[in-house]
Amino acid sequence: MAAWTKYGTRLDIAFAVVMEVSVLGLHRAETEAARVAAVAFNAELWRVVGALAPEAPLVEDRAALANAAALIRAGGRRVDQMIELNRCFARLLAGRAATDGALGQILDRWKAARRNGNQQDFGSWLLGVLGGLVSGAGQALAA
Repeated sequence: MAAWTKYGTRLDIAFAVVMEVSVLGLHRAETEAARVAAVAFNAELWRVVGALAPEAPLVEDRAALANAAALIRAGGRRVDQMIELNRCFARLLAGRAATDGALGQILDRWKAARRNGNQQDFGSWLLGVLGGLVSGAGQALAA
């Protein structure tokens, strides 16, 4: 997938990171309540992906992201299928090295937001920033 930027935010890298965050949440969910929350987070992630998919730089990327978002929206996926889908797209969007390099920059922004009073956990904060880009109210993350 090609580099995908909006308002100074590398969406390809940010989505790859938040997809990995979702994988971690799905993996570590040990109670039914935690599983429900992890699945809901993943559904919100893919809602945002689907909303921004038409803006992906390559036509084939737009279609792949929109189709994957539609699969999640349709429901009926097992947790292991959601994990595999997230991992696949995280690799396609940014690659492991780019994700790891960007993670430090994005974490620094989250820490700054926490110092300024935002007490959201990392995954929710990042998904909120990305969701804000749907309406144009977003702010730049990492270049």
